[in-house]
Amino acid sequence: MSNAASFEGQEIRIGDEPVLESVEADSFIVRSRGYRFRVAGNVSQTDVGRFIYVRGVFRLPESRAAEDGLVDPAEHYVARGRHAKIWLSVIPVVWVGVLLLRHFRINTHQMSIEPRT
Repeated sequence: MSNAASFEGQEIRIGDEPVLESVEADSFIVRSRGYRFRVAGNVSQTDVGRFIYVRGVFRLPESRAAEDGLVDPAEHYVARGRHAKIWLSVIPVVWVGVLLLRHFRINTHQMSIEPRT
């Protein structure tokens, strides 16, 4: 975004941890990597704070606008349940850790990992 003018009129995708910041009558604000984008479209007020993915044509904002860019027309979807999916992925990591501790032990005197006998 250091050279926002180079994106003018091009299709962009905002998918790197974008969060829905606020909802207005005909648009909403997305924050991604410290930048704010106004996106044309409608989402529910209850989705504020959730992850959202956006694809559309980038436009430069007006000189006095609080946003770093406008995206119009846009396709978007709210990633509902994403936090639950992230926490669910922790279960296999814990399971592998338990299995490793059941079959191996850490010898602190020799600073080694040894199979249990």
